[in-house]
Amino acid sequence: MSNKNSEARIAANNRYNAKTYDRINIAIPKGKKDEIKAIAEKNGESVNGFIVRLIEAELERLSGERGNAGGGSGISTPSDLQD
Repeated sequence: MSNKNSEARIAANNRYNAKTYDRINIAIPKGKKDEIKAIAEKNGESVNGFIVRLIEAELERLSGERGNAGGGSGISTPSDLQD
């Protein structure tokens, strides 16, 4: 049985991910992970993609609220971050 990815490919992917993405670890109440996964799958998304989409929508909403109050947040989010 052969490994799909060589050690060199894995190392290259890890370097790219470290350079390109920030990581945030979250803790959620027991049982919520399965609920989140089911909703993400129902929408054709990965759990990560689902959470990122929700965060981006909330950042946009909050940025709009601040903008209406006269001050912008200056927050920009990567639109290409999917999985």
